[in-house]
Amino acid sequence: MTDFFLVFFNEIQPTQFFMDVQGQPEKLFDPNATPDITATQGTVEEWTVENHTLENHEFHIHQIHFLVEAQNDFEINGNSQAPGVTGQYLDTIEVPAWDGNPAHSYPNATLRLDFRGNDIGDFVFHCHILGHEDLGMMNIIRVVPQATAAISKGSKKAPS
Repeated sequence: MTDFFLVFFNEIQPTQFFMDVQGQPEKLFDPNATPDITATQGTVEEWTVENHTLENHEFHIHQIHFLVEAQNDFEINGNSQAPGVTGQYLDTIEVPAWDGNPAHSYPNATLRLDFRGNDIGDFVFHCHILGHEDLGMMNIIRVVPQATAAISKGSKKAPS
């Protein structure tokens, strides 16, 4: 594994929805913005996807599938883990609502993303609920070839 990222669903009801990356400023989706995450082709990354909101969201990523390693803190927030999901390869996973109790951790999923395939370029990850996606709950990842990554080593990943 090369990198770890924390991404999370966030919103200001009723019209601002965010797909945030820890260490990056909160912002509405802009398709012309620089990607918040850059991955190198040939690597495998671990992402934790948290839900900081009081409603369910569905994490979806284009171009690749991810391995669901764990569903965490669902029960403390009054939800059940999806049966048969942990250990499966998916491109979408529901991350249930946080119960709003500041003493409770945010529900989250630990995912292993494999960039060893042929896909390079920019693509999106977002909430798969259309209304949320349309209101900005989306972000961009850039996958660069290994040769490009070696040249631009200093801009590899978001700060922790």
